[in-house]
Amino acid sequence: MDIRITRKKEYSIIVVEDELRALVSFLSSNYEPVNIIAQCNDGSSMTTSQLEDIINFENPSSRKIESLHINFGKSYSQGGNVEFGGGVFLSTCNLTIKETDDAKALKVAKEIEHRFEECRPWYSNLGKYFIYGLGVFLFILLSLFVTGLFLVDVKGNEAVLFSKISINIFQGLALGAIVSLVGTYLIEGSRSF
Repeated sequence: MDIRITRKKEYSIIVVEDELRALVSFLSSNYEPVNIIAQCNDGSSMTTSQLEDIINFENPSSRKIESLHINFGKSYSQGGNVEFGGGVFLSTCNLTIKETDDAKALKVAKEIEHRFEECRPWYSNLGKYFIYGLGVFLFILLSLFVTGLFLVDVKGNEAVLFSKISINIFQGLALGAIVSLVGTYLIEGSRSF
């Protein structure tokens, strides 16, 4: 029986040397050969079977590594790949395993997903919702500014003016929260996690 497992995660990641070594070591203990492809921002790519070649690469800004692809296994029915790709705010971690042994496929998938989580920094959720939060903040700021323009009391009654300001601030925050929730649901609801 042929088993195929795919996983995709989107969040901020930081792949450090120790975690990369652990991942390649785990893959090498289960599959041969393991090849690593580093794709750079200038369009070039480097392919190697030695992790040291990637680790010792200078990684200058003119030729910075943007993504890593780790291919493991030598046959069509046993092997797979792991990909770490960069983005502006989010990165993707992709996993594909092809195996004939169901128990081994599940074990390898679980371990690699654990490695994905190890690459996830504490601020990962902040990066995921940064754009939404920025949009909501700007919407709230704009709504407070616009409502503040209409708060001028002709008689100069400061108590009435203060109560109108506090009511409008609350209304702006509530409206911003509702728009944020609806927008997040519409955008994120169509995606699968």
